[in-house]
Parts: sequence; structure tokens; C-alpha cells
Amino acid sequence: LVMAAWAFGIAVALAALAPSLPLELVTLALAGGASISFMATGNSTLQLGAEPSMRGRVMSLWFVAFQGSTPIGGPIVGWVIAVLGARAGLGLGAVAALAVALVGAWSLRPQRRRAAAAAAHGQPAM
Repeated sequence: LVMAAWAFGIAVALAALAPSLPLELVTLALAGGASISFMATGNSTLQLGAEPSMRGRVMSLWFVAFQGSTPIGGPIVGWVIAVLGARAGLGLGAVAALAVALVGAWSLRPQRRRAAAAAAHGQPAM
């Protein structure tokens, strides 16, 4: 998930900086691929990690987090685009995605240290 968020943020940042339409199309295709990767990995991870009796509730919250936040973020990004232009709107999206990726990477650091220490001692990670 973190890698897909990084890839999405970087691709959108490159799209914001793209000097030509052909380059813009390539970067947006990369952003689309990263977005699909993020959504598929997130969906799978949540479904596999949730208790079967709670799976529907968990997935509904996942859906609300993505689709329910559009009425909040949409007008904000629309205002940024109206005032500063489309590149600024893409830049705002890139900053948001990279911030989420940074938080995700930071939150996984203790898990990585525990897994590396356990592997060094030949034990399964907890």
C-alpha cells in the first residue's frame, strides 16, 4: 500500500510538472496504474484481515473513506484549480498522496525492525 501511495504521489507530481500533453498522458497513465494498485491491495488486505462476520462493515467503512470524502475534498480542489490552475490542483493531490505515503512508511517502521530482528534470530515475526 505504501509503495502504491508513493508511486501515485510521484506520478501525479510529475503530471503537475509535465511540460507537454504527451508527457502528461504518460504520467497520468502511471498515476492510474498506481491508483488501481493501491485500491486492489487495500481491498484485498482489508478483506483478508477482517473477521468474516465483520467483513461487510469493514468494507463499507473503506468505501465511505474514499467515496464519502469526495464532497469535502472536491470543492477544495476545485477552488484551488479555479484560483491557481490545474497544475496546482494536481500538485495538491501529489502532496496529499505523498503525505499519506510518508505516514504509512513511518507507521510501518517498528514492524520492519521487529521482523528484521526476528529473522536475524531465526524466529517468526510477531
